Amino acid sequence: MDKRTFIIPGAAVVVLAAGYFGLGAYAASQNEKQLEDWLYDHELDGLLRWDSISASPFSNGYTLHGVSISGKDRFKGLDIDVDSIRLADLADERDFKSIRLELRGIRPAGSERGPAAALYELLHESGRQELEPFDLSLSGHYDAEDKQASLNLSFDIPQLFVGEGQLQLNNARNLDRELESLGASAAQAALLGPLGLFALAESIGNLQGVELGESGFSLRDNGYFKRLDALNQRYAYPLEPGKASAEEQRQRLAEHEQRQWQQQCLKTWERAYKDAEEACDNWWRARHGQSQGIRLSIEPEGRVRLSDLDEIKRNPERAERLLARLNLSLDTL
Repeated sequence: MDKRTFIIPGAAVVVLAAGYFGLGAYAASQNEKQLEDWLYDHELDGLLRWDSISASPFSNGYTLHGVSISGKDRFKGLDIDVDSIRLADLADERDFKSIRLELRGIRPAGSERGPAAALYELLHESGRQELEPFDLSLSGHYDAEDKQASLNLSFDIPQLFVGEGQLQLNNARNLDRELESLGASAAQAALLGPLGLFALAESIGNLQGVELGESGFSLRDNGYFKRLDALNQRYAYPLEPGKASAEEQRQRLAEHEQRQWQQQCLKTWERAYKDAEEACDNWWRARHGQSQGIRLSIEPEGRVRLSDLDEIKRNPERAERLLARLNLSLDTL
């Protein structure tokens, strides 16, 4: 057989591969320039640093590798390192906006805990010390013509939780401008505490006409609830020598605590929520490591505005009607 039958296809593969990676390098350089311009225009050029960038010429997205986020000014304290940040599904049209953001290998920079301080507290109270690198994904879509928006969130934090959330919004007018303001207010609330909540409350008020669609959130135990319950039973329950074995006393005290908690839970929610007894039981089981986790589902029957949610605690009678409209369920995983 003629050697050229092997050489020619082989050469074609090399040329195609070189062209593909060449296009990828070109796409990456273009994306890097656009990102640098965007950061500069929004006065964020000192916030983000990366070692390298890669992109596929046939996909709408790119990946930053070896990322460092150094907070300053309004983002002071936000100091983290990230193995990679993937941006995809990018669209910024007049009537349609979309983005998917995937962060892999998130960890505090240096000795500062920054925004991860709350995670360290959860680890410590459940008998762990070190925070392992964790992952976070966020995606959003907004269709101005259909007045619909969706937001999806997921995270995987070793030794704590795995979470997933979906939020659907209807009758969303000018949501791109409102969410830009809301995002800034949320950052202020996170960094300034109670003072920042005033700005956040004002921004949420501007969304009062937006309606809630089918939504949900799930939290899967990554060991936190089981460890915490075991520690509480071992150290929080007072034992009486000579009455019964330690295991029997702990079991009896745990059952007594459960009955008291469920009675209080029912007292709070039974008027407003028809499935309160089942929901209270499912939440108790999840938070004491007796199930894999918990899921909250919402399938509104009728119109439910975001501003209506503020009525749940302020107006018990209206809360009953609102919860019925929400058609929510709280189930174990």
